[in-house]
Amino acid sequence: MPTWSNTITGSSEANRFDDQLIIITLKNKERKCYPEGVPTKVMRELIEENFGELIEFTYKQNSRLAFQVLGIFLMRYGAKMPEGIKKDILKYSRWEDEEDQLLNPLDKEDRFLYLTDFRDKIKNYIEVFNKILGNSKQTN
Repeated sequence: MPTWSNTITGSSEANRFDDQLIIITLKNKERKCYPEGVPTKVMRELIEENFGELIEFTYKQNSRLAFQVLGIFLMRYGAKMPEGIKKDILKYSRWEDEEDQLLNPLDKEDRFLYLTDFRDKIKNYIEVFNKILGNSKQTN
């Protein structure tokens, strides 16, 4: 049964998108090689290798939530987030597009807070590679 959440990744639909992003990322890798889970560094490298397919999948979903989940997915692993993708993630996470979706004032307030926090994190995101190099400037 589908579930809804005011958070970005708490719904069943968000989980489906996240699962698909992981499947695309790991498509040619044996999960058996990593019984304790794929190390973050390996995931970051695999995301880079499969970046085009991840982006293609996200666009094909025709869903604002898919872009939001992509943003969480890239940040979770410290992966690159090119400026164009960042702009699209921000475009598809605008409060103005969601504020009329919820009727309950408390749900609206929660969703607004989660979405605002998410957008702030996307705007300020610097991938791990730049952090390691000590580059604190975001390239535009």
